[in-house]
Amino acid sequence: MTDWMDLVRSIWFRLRGFTESTLVVIVREAEPLKQLVAQPEETDLPAHVTVWYPFPRAALSRTWRRRLEASFAGEPQFETSLTAVHLFPDSASATPADPAPFRALSSTVQARFRVDHMYGGEFTQFVPHLTLGPRSQVTSERLNAVERALPFAFQVTGVELWGQRARRWEHIETFRLGPSTGT
Repeated sequence: MTDWMDLVRSIWFRLRGFTESTLVVIVREAEPLKQLVAQPEETDLPAHVTVWYPFPRAALSRTWRRRLEASFAGEPQFETSLTAVHLFPDSASATPADPAPFRALSSTVQARFRVDHMYGGEFTQFVPHLTLGPRSQVTSERLNAVERALPFAFQVTGVELWGQRARRWEHIETFRLGPSTGT
């Protein structure tokens, strides 16, 4: 019965028009940082750090979502801060002082769901980051403004599943992280 229901949900995902999905840590309070570099487009995800992209569309199934819920409940909440600006070939990003907690979330996803090739295999190393905007919009003045706003501290309490359809991202579900370890 569960396999049949998962198939129905997978079809429902496609019928709703979702073309892809992602797991992210949303950092809404960092929107002003993004606006220092570029005005966000209406279709953009809110300010976020990617945990896994692209994530299989099957993630909308109840089975996969319960597995995600259980997996993330085993990872502790944590506090972190963005402390530096990193220029990628296509974007400017703010990077955390300690990338280890974000890498732990990604490793959990990879191990539990046997998914490979984050970002479609485009990059050889995962660099946790919060995208600020297109590199084409980066000026030294904007970069200096972001650097003056750092460090930027925030609490990570959950991971969110988002789906995209018609080039717009939509929130699907939030998975709470477990209790903080106090470190």
